[in-house]
Amino acid sequence: MRTPLLLANAIFLLCSTASAQIFNQKADLPEPRYRAFSFAADGKLYTGCGRDDGNVMNNALWQYDPATDQWTQKADYPTAPARGGIAMVINGVPYARSGWNGVSTFTDWNRYDVATDSWVLMNEPTGDPGAYAGVFTLNGKGYAACGSGAVGEHNDLWAYDPLADTWAQKADFPGDARDFPFADTVGGFAFVGLGDFFLAPPFYSDMYKYDPLADSWTSIAPIPVSSTGAIAEGGCSFHASYNGKIILMNIMGINSGDAADFATVYVYDPIADAWTLFENTNPLVIRETPVIGQIGSKVYFGAGADANGAVYQDLWEVDLAALFTGLDEAQPGMNDVRVSAAGYMIQVSLPAVVVNGAAAKLQMYDMEGKQVGAYPLSSSSSIDASGMSGGAYVYTISSRDRVWRSGKVFLGH
Repeated sequence: MRTPLLLANAIFLLCSTASAQIFNQKADLPEPRYRAFSFAADGKLYTGCGRDDGNVMNNALWQYDPATDQWTQKADYPTAPARGGIAMVINGVPYARSGWNGVSTFTDWNRYDVATDSWVLMNEPTGDPGAYAGVFTLNGKGYAACGSGAVGEHNDLWAYDPLADTWAQKADFPGDARDFPFADTVGGFAFVGLGDFFLAPPFYSDMYKYDPLADSWTSIAPIPVSSTGAIAEGGCSFHASYNGKIILMNIMGINSGDAADFATVYVYDPIADAWTLFENTNPLVIRETPVIGQIGSKVYFGAGADANGAVYQDLWEVDLAALFTGLDEAQPGMNDVRVSAAGYMIQVSLPAVVVNGAAAKLQMYDMEGKQVGAYPLSSSSSIDASGMSGGAYVYTISSRDRVWRSGKVFLGH
């Protein structure tokens, strides 16, 4: 079984000054904690329930204020101690479910009133939005995809309408049932994928876009294989959206023995349907079920458990604006790479700094992962792919023995 690694000696491409501005350690949580729910509301981070380093569950709620760098205990969550809960913030209002109490899964659903520090019982879910689900909010509704339900893992999608205080089942997530998928939103769509079977195989690498208006899913381009041959798959403990893009880090099931592979930052551009890999740029350690919340351009991340079962109480502030600046400095020109297709002609534009005297190439794969073509690239290349059948293909762009970019193109359209 593949397990997370502690990246104590990873090598980073970001310069030390930029790195210090990007990853800033903050005040520790008052106690070690993992498998807790967490959310950001009213400019503050909250975490509730979960387990401590003695494997004891609790129902305590703590608030972190970035302005004062201090933690404050708030009103306990109104069930018995539990772990594996979910939380979401809809129109600025937090909602949470406590999870599993060691015997069974609670069916509770409560609204948290930030102003009065109190919990209000809402209608219980009519379905089974599971523990360790991927949660997101779109168009005034909250969603929970996949997770562990009362009878095991599932691929259901449930939507909560806070105005009607009702739950409704939506189109199933198209992939297999799983735990720990990432879920985030950009441009009115949700992006959900990766995950595993409760930290054990199978580890998943598939990802999809959800359209809430059409209640439909479509697959997105896969993350490319790294320069060491590692495949990004499994649960993802850090995700965020910024400037129209999705950022993933700390993917727990990467099939590699190389610690540097766990230090990769993955950036997804929904407009281009393309991923860019920034290898060796993430100094955060892999954590299972950490505390995490995004407040504007800052993500607060910490606690959780490592591969050896050690439970932490540290907290880090990740400045996404500074992160993107550092990534651009580490791998200049990546944002200017362009790949498009018209009919059977593929156009590739690479900034000179990307090629930089090295042999660059475009590799094409069918949707089953079989390589069907490889082409040398210059700064501007026009490739005739008329020998291929029409349909969707995955491409990768590489140079200097590194895969830099991956996406999806459609031939014959």
